[in-house]
Amino acid sequence: ATALALAPFAWRVDTDPSLPSYFAAGDTLRAGLEAIDRSGGSSPLDLVVADAHGRPLDTDDAFQRLQTLHRGLERHPDVGVVLSPAALMGEVDRKWYSFLIPWDTALERLERPQYGRVARTFLTDDRQRGRFILRMHEGERSRPRADVIAEIRDIVGRHGFRPVEVGGLYALQGELSKLVEGSVVRGLGGLLVCFFIIVLI
Repeated sequence: ATALALAPFAWRVDTDPSLPSYFAAGDTLRAGLEAIDRSGGSSPLDLVVADAHGRPLDTDDAFQRLQTLHRGLERHPDVGVVLSPAALMGEVDRKWYSFLIPWDTALERLERPQYGRVARTFLTDDRQRGRFILRMHEGERSRPRADVIAEIRDIVGRHGFRPVEVGGLYALQGELSKLVEGSVVRGLGGLLVCFFIIVLI
């Protein structure tokens, strides 16, 4: 009877809580996470994209489209700070003489040790894939992380790219929430079946 009475409340269990909520209110860790979250997001999400038609990302056309995708991701309410190949290439493009240097040459220079090999952080050696590093807001999130990631994948597709890989702490927490939700449902369902068999016997 108790299991049956509690069953409807299983769906109200928060299986996908925000990162700061793991710590008690007033705790220094929680206060720090909330401050980081307000200033640009507290959970990292890595997004690797490629051109939908297999074209390289070291061209003027790709640069323009990467910039548009960058701005599209920044407009998403759950996305905070965005670091991307577009930001890196934008810094190169600020130089007045940048139009004289091809993108492949400029990016090869950014792979040198004196520049911290920064180009390798955002682009593969063959220039076919680019990495976006997103900091995701957690404090005001009202939807499951899986739904947010699905929306981000949709944004990538609308801008002429395809998501190759999605990872990071944010994605991991979304996967864990699915496992917890399944565990709650299976656990309570298993109890009800077990009790029903016992009563039947």
